Amino acid sequence: MPYTLIASIGTGMYDKSKNDSTGYRITTYRFPNGIEISSRLFLFSILESRNWDINQVILVGSKTSSWDALIVQAYESDEQYASMWLRLIEECEQIDGAGISESSLSHLQTLLGNLFGIPFLLRAHDPTVNNDTLPSIFPLYREIAAEIPYGNDVLLDITHGFRSMPMFLYQSLRFSSIRQILREVTILYGEYIPGRSISLVRDLSKFWEFSEASEAFDLFQSSFAGETLAFLLESWWPKGAAWMKGFTSLVKTNYVLQIGQSINQLGNALSAIDADGLWLWKREVYLACSALFSRFKNAACLSDRILVLSDLLVEKQLFTQAIIALQIAVETRIIESAYDSSRIGDYDYWNAQGGPKQFKYDVQTEHKLFVLRELEHERNRIAHGGGVGAWKSSPKKDGIISADSLRVYRDSVIALFAVCKVKG
Repeated sequence: MPYTLIASIGTGMYDKSKNDSTGYRITTYRFPNGIEISSRLFLFSILESRNWDINQVILVGSKTSSWDALIVQAYESDEQYASMWLRLIEECEQIDGAGISESSLSHLQTLLGNLFGIPFLLRAHDPTVNNDTLPSIFPLYREIAAEIPYGNDVLLDITHGFRSMPMFLYQSLRFSSIRQILREVTILYGEYIPGRSISLVRDLSKFWEFSEASEAFDLFQSSFAGETLAFLLESWWPKGAAWMKGFTSLVKTNYVLQIGQSINQLGNALSAIDADGLWLWKREVYLACSALFSRFKNAACLSDRILVLSDLLVEKQLFTQAIIALQIAVETRIIESAYDSSRIGDYDYWNAQGGPKQFKYDVQTEHKLFVLRELEHERNRIAHGGGVGAWKSSPKKDGIISADSLRVYRDSVIALFAVCKVKG
C-alpha cells in the first residue's frame, strides 16, 4: 500500500549561525523493527528506512520555520546547494521578517523532490497562530488532506513543528476521513532524550484507532448510523459487523418487519465472542449491543419487538421512523391476534374485504381508539411528502412530529395490544 508522509517543521533545536551549518542535532533513531538511522530531521530517517512505500511527502510549516534545515545535509555533501541554503537562512531567520518567499518555497519543493526521487508538496502559513489568524490558517491544513491521492494511506510524523501543527494536521485528517474515505493512518514520533545515544521511534497509531472508533461509536449511539462502526468491527467481530450493517439498513429503509430476524442475528453475534477478552472501545461496543439486545428480552412476538424498536427510535429522535414503526406494530398485532401471521406484510391480504384492515377499524371504533386513526394519517402524510398542499406551504410548528405526540400514539398502541391478544 502506498503512503503519503505528512510532517511539519518548526524551529526546533537549530543553530541559526550562518557560520555554522550543523543545524538540527544529528540523532540516531531506532525504529520498532530494530533499524537504526541517524539524521538531522526525523522525516529523513523515515525516508531512508524504507519501512514504508512512500510516494508523496507533504511538509507544512510557518513562513519563518527553519526551512533551511531541510537542505543542510545536502549542502554538507554538495556545495551547489550553498546559495539556496543561505537564501533560506536570510529569508527565514530575519527577526520580524516576512519569512520564506513563494518562489523559494517552490524552488525548495522541486529541489527536495529531485533529491529524494519523490514528489514533495510544501505549504507555509502565517507564523502567528491565534484566534485571529486561525480562520486563514486552518483551511490550508484542510487543503493538505485533500492533496492525498486516493488509495494512499497516511504516515503522520508529529516529531517536529510547533505544537499546534500536528494538532491541525490530525484534525484535518480526521475531518477528511469522516467526510470521504477511511484511511489507515500511522502516527510516528521520534523521541529525543538528551544524553542518550539512541532515540526511540514511538508508534502512536492506536490513538487514531481510538479516535476513529469513538466517533463511529458516538454516531451509532446517537442515530443508529452504523456503517463506519461496522467497518471497524469486521477485523475482530465479523458477526457483529454483519448484524450492524443489516440493522443500520433496517432503520434507514424502515423495514421494521425485519426486526425479529435482526435481533436473533444480534443474539447469535453476541454469543460468538468472548467478552472477557475485549478492552477499551471494543468492550464498550459489545456492552452497548448487549444492552440493545436486552431491550427485546420480554418481546414475545413480532408486534412487541416492533414496539420496542419504536421506543429506541424515539430515544434517538428518529421520529419519522418511529411513526412508521408504530403504525406497522398496529397492523402486525391485528394479524397476530386474529389472522394468519404468515401473511404479515401482504397488503393484498390486509386489504381484502372483511379482512384485517376492516377488523382494525372495528376494534378502534369499539374501544374508542381514535388516536390510532391520527397515527395512520400521520404515517400517510410522511409517505406522501407531507400530504395535500404540502408542496405550496411553509413548514409549520404544528406539522413537526414531537416526542409528546409520539407518547400519545404509543399509549393508544399499548391499549390496542391489551384488547388484541396474540393467538396462542
